[in-house]
Amino acid sequence: MKTIFSIFVIASFPFFIASCDKIEGPYMNENNTVDTAECPVPDFPAFSNPQHKVLLEEFTGHKCPNCPIGASTAHDLLVTYADQLAVVAFHAGYFATPDNNGDFTANYSTTEGEELATYFSVIANPIGLVNRKKFNSAFLINPGDWNTAISNIISQSPQMYLQTISQSKNQDSSFCIHTKINYLENMSGNFNLCVLITEDSIISPQKTNDPNYPSGTISNFSHNHVFRKVLGGLWGKCIATTQVYKDSAYVQSYKLIPQPAWNLTHCEIISFVYNTDTEEIIQVDKTSLLDN
Repeated sequence: MKTIFSIFVIASFPFFIASCDKIEGPYMNENNTVDTAECPVPDFPAFSNPQHKVLLEEFTGHKCPNCPIGASTAHDLLVTYADQLAVVAFHAGYFATPDNNGDFTANYSTTEGEELATYFSVIANPIGLVNRKKFNSAFLINPGDWNTAISNIISQSPQMYLQTISQSKNQDSSFCIHTKINYLENMSGNFNLCVLITEDSIISPQKTNDPNYPSGTISNFSHNHVFRKVLGGLWGKCIATTQVYKDSAYVQSYKLIPQPAWNLTHCEIISFVYNTDTEEIIQVDKTSLLDN
Protein backbone atom coordinates (compact mmCIF):
# COMPACT_ATOMS: atom_id res chain seq x y z
CA MET A 1 0.00 0.00 0.00
CA LYS A 2 1.19 3.48 -0.74
CA THR A 3 2.61 5.77 1.92
CA ILE A 4 0.27 8.58 2.91
CA PHE A 5 1.99 11.91 3.58
CA SER A 6 -0.87 14.34 4.16
CA ILE A 7 -2.58 15.39 7.39
CA PHE A 8 -6.14 16.68 7.51
CA VAL A 9 -8.73 17.88 9.93
CA ILE A 10 -11.70 15.53 9.91
CA ALA A 11 -15.28 16.60 10.52
CA SER A 12 -17.34 13.44 10.95
CA PHE A 13 -20.91 12.53 11.65
CA PRO A 14 -21.70 10.64 14.84
CA PHE A 15 -21.66 7.21 13.24
CA PHE A 16 -19.12 4.48 13.84
CA ILE A 17 -16.49 4.20 11.16
CA ALA A 18 -13.30 2.17 11.45
CA SER A 19 -10.93 5.07 11.75
CA CYS A 20 -7.51 5.99 10.47
CA ASP A 21 -4.86 7.73 12.52
CA LYS A 22 -5.49 11.46 12.66
CA ILE A 23 -4.36 14.61 14.40
CA GLU A 24 -7.01 16.79 15.99
CA GLY A 25 -7.36 20.37 14.82
CA PRO A 26 -8.23 22.93 13.86
CA TYR A 27 -5.28 23.83 11.64
CA MET A 28 -4.81 25.85 8.48
CA ASN A 29 -2.25 25.00 5.83
CA GLU A 30 -2.67 26.30 2.30
CA ASN A 31 -4.33 23.74 0.01
CA ASN A 32 -4.12 21.02 2.64
CA THR A 33 -5.90 21.35 5.95
CA VAL A 34 -8.81 23.53 6.89
CA ASP A 35 -9.89 25.44 9.96
CA THR A 36 -13.50 24.43 10.43
CA ALA A 37 -14.21 27.84 11.96
CA GLU A 38 -13.30 29.46 8.64
CA CYS A 39 -14.85 26.72 6.53
CA PRO A 40 -17.81 25.38 8.51
CA VAL A 41 -19.28 22.19 7.14
CA PRO A 42 -22.46 22.99 5.18
CA ASP A 43 -25.67 21.03 5.12
CA PHE A 44 -25.43 18.47 2.35
CA PRO A 45 -28.61 17.91 0.35
CA ALA A 46 -30.53 14.69 0.78
CA PHE A 47 -30.04 12.10 -1.94
CA SER A 48 -32.05 9.31 -3.51
CA ASN A 49 -31.46 6.80 -6.30
CA PRO A 50 -27.65 7.08 -6.18
CA GLN A 51 -25.77 6.12 -9.33
CA HIS A 52 -22.47 4.36 -9.81
CA LYS A 53 -20.06 6.88 -11.34
CA VAL A 54 -16.79 6.21 -13.13
CA LEU A 55 -13.45 8.00 -13.49
CA LEU A 56 -11.42 7.93 -16.70
CA GLU A 57 -7.80 8.98 -16.16
CA GLU A 58 -6.29 9.81 -19.53
CA PHE A 59 -2.51 10.02 -20.09
CA THR A 60 -1.66 12.43 -22.86
CA GLY A 61 0.82 15.02 -24.14
CA HIS A 62 0.73 18.01 -26.45
CA LYS A 63 3.51 16.56 -28.65
CA CYS A 64 1.74 13.20 -29.04
CA PRO A 65 0.24 13.03 -32.56
CA ASN A 66 -2.18 10.24 -31.64
CA CYS A 67 -3.50 11.97 -28.53
CA PRO A 68 -6.28 14.01 -30.20
CA ILE A 69 -7.95 10.62 -30.76
CA GLY A 70 -7.92 10.02 -27.02
CA ALA A 71 -9.30 13.49 -26.32
CA SER A 72 -12.08 13.01 -28.89
CA THR A 73 -12.96 9.61 -27.42
CA ALA A 74 -13.16 11.08 -23.92
CA HIS A 75 -15.43 13.87 -25.20
CA ASP A 76 -17.79 11.39 -26.86
CA LEU A 77 -17.94 9.27 -23.71
CA LEU A 78 -18.86 12.33 -21.64
CA VAL A 79 -21.71 13.02 -24.04
CA THR A 80 -22.87 9.42 -23.64
CA TYR A 81 -22.56 9.07 -19.87
CA ALA A 82 -22.95 12.72 -18.77
CA ASP A 83 -22.80 13.10 -14.99
CA GLN A 84 -21.93 9.44 -14.47
CA LEU A 85 -18.47 9.93 -15.96
CA ALA A 86 -15.60 12.17 -14.86
CA VAL A 87 -12.37 12.64 -16.82
CA VAL A 88 -8.95 13.88 -15.78
CA ALA A 89 -6.12 14.28 -18.29
CA PHE A 90 -2.58 13.84 -16.99
CA HIS A 91 0.07 15.31 -19.28
CA ALA A 92 3.04 13.08 -18.51
CA GLY A 93 6.08 11.53 -20.13
CA TYR A 94 8.16 12.43 -23.17
CA PHE A 95 5.29 13.85 -25.22
CA ALA A 96 4.29 16.25 -22.44
CA THR A 97 7.65 17.98 -22.05
CA PRO A 98 7.62 21.67 -23.01
CA ASP A 99 10.05 23.21 -25.49
CA ASN A 100 12.08 26.32 -24.78
CA ASN A 101 10.63 28.02 -27.85
CA GLY A 102 8.27 27.35 -30.72
CA ASP A 103 4.74 25.98 -30.59
CA PHE A 104 5.04 23.75 -27.53
CA THR A 105 6.23 25.99 -24.72
CA ALA A 106 3.11 25.37 -22.60
CA ASN A 107 3.77 23.15 -19.60
CA TYR A 108 0.87 21.00 -18.43
CA SER A 109 3.03 18.32 -16.82
CA THR A 110 3.04 17.90 -13.05
CA THR A 111 5.03 15.88 -10.54
CA GLU A 112 1.82 14.09 -9.55
CA GLY A 113 1.04 13.14 -13.16
CA GLU A 114 4.55 11.84 -13.65
CA GLU A 115 4.34 9.84 -10.42
CA LEU A 116 1.04 8.26 -11.40
CA ALA A 117 2.32 7.45 -14.90
CA THR A 118 5.40 5.80 -13.41
CA TYR A 119 3.36 3.86 -10.87
CA PHE A 120 1.09 2.38 -13.56
CA SER A 121 4.00 1.94 -16.05
CA VAL A 122 2.67 4.26 -18.75
CA ILE A 123 5.02 4.13 -21.73
CA ALA A 124 2.75 5.18 -24.61
CA ASN A 125 0.00 7.75 -25.17
CA PRO A 126 -2.93 8.02 -25.40
CA ILE A 127 -3.91 5.44 -22.82
CA GLY A 128 -6.08 5.46 -19.74
CA LEU A 129 -7.26 3.97 -16.48
CA VAL A 130 -10.96 3.27 -15.93
CA ASN A 131 -11.66 3.29 -12.20
CA ARG A 132 -8.16 1.85 -11.82
CA LYS A 133 -9.76 -1.52 -12.44
CA LYS A 134 -8.13 -4.12 -14.66
CA PHE A 135 -9.66 -4.70 -18.09
CA ASN A 136 -8.49 -7.81 -19.95
CA SER A 137 -5.98 -8.34 -17.09
CA ALA A 138 -4.39 -4.89 -17.48
CA PHE A 139 -4.85 -1.53 -15.75
CA LEU A 140 -3.90 0.46 -18.85
CA ILE A 141 -6.61 0.57 -21.48
CA ASN A 142 -6.47 1.84 -25.06
CA PRO A 143 -9.07 4.45 -26.12
CA GLY A 144 -10.88 1.91 -28.29
CA ASP A 145 -11.74 -0.10 -25.19
CA TRP A 146 -12.67 2.76 -22.84
CA ASN A 147 -16.37 2.55 -23.59
CA THR A 148 -16.54 -1.19 -22.93
CA ALA A 149 -14.59 -0.86 -19.70
CA ILE A 150 -16.85 1.98 -18.52
CA SER A 151 -20.07 0.19 -19.47
CA ASN A 152 -18.97 -2.89 -17.53
CA ILE A 153 -18.77 -0.80 -14.35
CA ILE A 154 -21.35 1.93 -14.64
CA SER A 155 -24.41 -0.33 -14.51
CA GLN A 156 -23.38 -1.83 -11.15
CA SER A 157 -25.15 -0.80 -7.96
CA PRO A 158 -23.14 1.84 -6.05
CA GLN A 159 -21.63 0.94 -2.68
CA MET A 160 -21.41 4.54 -1.51
CA TYR A 161 -22.72 7.99 -2.33
CA LEU A 162 -20.22 10.84 -2.70
CA GLN A 163 -21.08 14.55 -2.64
CA THR A 164 -18.89 17.62 -3.14
CA ILE A 165 -19.67 21.23 -2.24
CA SER A 166 -17.50 24.19 -3.26
CA GLN A 167 -17.77 27.53 -1.44
CA SER A 168 -15.97 30.69 -2.52
CA LYS A 169 -14.28 32.76 0.20
CA ASN A 170 -14.27 36.20 -1.37
CA GLN A 171 -12.07 37.82 1.26
CA ASP A 172 -8.94 35.94 0.15
CA SER A 173 -9.97 34.38 -3.21
CA SER A 174 -9.83 30.91 -1.68
CA PHE A 175 -12.38 28.09 -1.71
CA CYS A 176 -13.67 25.75 0.94
CA ILE A 177 -14.25 22.33 -0.58
CA HIS A 178 -16.31 19.80 1.36
CA THR A 179 -16.84 16.14 0.57
CA LYS A 180 -19.30 13.73 2.17
CA ILE A 181 -19.32 9.96 1.83
CA ASN A 182 -22.43 7.96 2.71
CA TYR A 183 -21.83 4.21 2.85
CA LEU A 184 -24.73 2.33 1.26
CA GLU A 185 -23.64 -1.11 2.45
CA ASN A 186 -21.20 -2.82 4.79
CA MET A 187 -17.73 -2.86 3.26
CA SER A 188 -14.33 -4.28 4.17
CA GLY A 189 -11.00 -2.79 3.13
CA ASN A 190 -8.81 0.28 3.39
CA PHE A 191 -10.25 3.35 1.71
CA ASN A 192 -8.70 6.68 0.67
CA LEU A 193 -10.36 9.89 -0.51
CA CYS A 194 -8.78 11.93 -3.31
CA VAL A 195 -9.79 15.39 -4.52
CA LEU A 196 -8.43 16.79 -7.79
CA ILE A 197 -8.78 20.09 -9.64
CA THR A 198 -8.98 20.07 -13.44
CA GLU A 199 -9.35 22.82 -16.04
CA ASP A 200 -11.06 22.80 -19.45
CA SER A 201 -10.72 24.88 -22.60
CA ILE A 202 -7.02 25.70 -22.40
CA ILE A 203 -6.01 26.72 -25.92
CA SER A 204 -2.53 25.89 -27.20
CA PRO A 205 -0.95 23.83 -30.00
CA GLN A 206 -1.26 20.05 -30.21
CA LYS A 207 0.56 17.61 -32.48
CA THR A 208 -1.69 15.54 -34.71
CA ASN A 209 -1.53 12.97 -37.51
CA ASP A 210 -4.92 14.12 -38.85
CA PRO A 211 -4.49 14.72 -42.61
CA ASN A 212 -6.71 17.81 -42.31
CA TYR A 213 -3.70 19.49 -40.66
CA PRO A 214 -0.82 19.15 -43.16
CA SER A 215 1.58 20.91 -40.79
CA GLY A 216 1.03 18.17 -38.20
CA THR A 217 -0.07 20.74 -35.62
CA ILE A 218 -3.46 21.98 -34.45
CA SER A 219 -2.58 25.53 -33.44
CA ASN A 220 -5.74 26.25 -31.43
CA PHE A 221 -6.40 22.89 -29.79
CA SER A 222 -8.67 22.91 -26.75
CA HIS A 223 -6.99 20.96 -23.96
CA ASN A 224 -9.70 19.70 -21.61
CA HIS A 225 -9.80 18.03 -18.18
CA VAL A 226 -6.19 19.09 -17.60
CA PHE A 227 -5.00 18.05 -14.15
CA ARG A 228 -4.08 21.17 -12.17
CA LYS A 229 -3.80 20.21 -8.51
CA VAL A 230 -4.53 17.53 -5.96
CA LEU A 231 -5.67 18.47 -2.46
CA GLY A 232 -3.89 16.49 0.20
CA GLY A 233 -1.47 14.37 -1.79
CA LEU A 234 -1.70 12.20 -4.88
CA TRP A 235 -2.70 9.05 -3.01
CA GLY A 236 -5.31 10.80 -0.93
CA LYS A 237 -6.51 10.80 2.64
CA CYS A 238 -7.13 7.61 4.58
CA ILE A 239 -10.80 7.70 5.57
CA ALA A 240 -11.48 4.16 6.79
CA THR A 241 -9.69 0.91 7.52
CA THR A 242 -10.83 -2.69 7.87
CA GLN A 243 -14.61 -2.20 8.07
CA VAL A 244 -17.24 0.41 7.29
CA TYR A 245 -20.94 0.07 7.95
CA LYS A 246 -24.08 0.78 5.98
CA ASP A 247 -25.70 4.14 6.76
CA SER A 248 -22.51 5.58 8.26
CA ALA A 249 -21.06 8.79 6.85
CA TYR A 250 -17.81 10.74 6.68
CA VAL A 251 -17.08 14.39 5.90
CA GLN A 252 -13.73 15.88 4.82
CA SER A 253 -13.00 19.57 4.15
CA TYR A 254 -10.16 21.30 2.30
CA LYS A 255 -8.98 24.80 1.54
CA LEU A 256 -7.93 25.66 -2.01
CA ILE A 257 -6.07 28.78 -3.13
CA PRO A 258 -6.24 28.71 -6.96
CA GLN A 259 -3.31 29.64 -9.14
CA PRO A 260 -3.66 33.04 -10.86
CA ALA A 261 -3.38 31.48 -14.32
CA TRP A 262 -6.43 29.25 -13.88
CA ASN A 263 -9.70 30.23 -15.51
CA LEU A 264 -12.00 29.41 -12.60
CA THR A 265 -15.11 29.20 -14.78
CA HIS A 266 -13.49 26.22 -16.50
CA CYS A 267 -12.29 24.43 -13.35
CA GLU A 268 -13.87 21.27 -11.99
CA ILE A 269 -13.50 19.34 -8.74
CA ILE A 270 -13.24 15.58 -9.05
CA SER A 271 -13.54 13.57 -5.84
CA PHE A 272 -13.20 9.82 -5.59
CA VAL A 273 -12.78 7.04 -3.04
CA TYR A 274 -10.63 4.01 -3.81
CA ASN A 275 -9.61 0.77 -2.12
CA THR A 276 -5.88 0.94 -1.47
CA ASP A 277 -5.62 -2.87 -1.36
CA THR A 278 -6.92 -3.33 -4.90
CA GLU A 279 -6.41 0.20 -6.41
CA GLU A 280 -10.05 0.12 -7.58
CA ILE A 281 -12.06 3.34 -7.41
CA ILE A 282 -15.36 2.74 -5.63
CA GLN A 283 -17.23 6.00 -6.26
CA VAL A 284 -16.68 9.33 -8.01
CA ASP A 285 -18.19 12.81 -7.94
CA LYS A 286 -17.60 15.91 -10.03
CA THR A 287 -18.75 19.49 -9.68
CA SER A 288 -17.77 22.90 -10.98
CA LEU A 289 -15.42 24.87 -8.76
CA LEU A 290 -17.89 27.77 -9.05
CA ASP A 291 -20.90 25.56 -8.47
CA ASN A 292 -22.00 27.35 -5.28
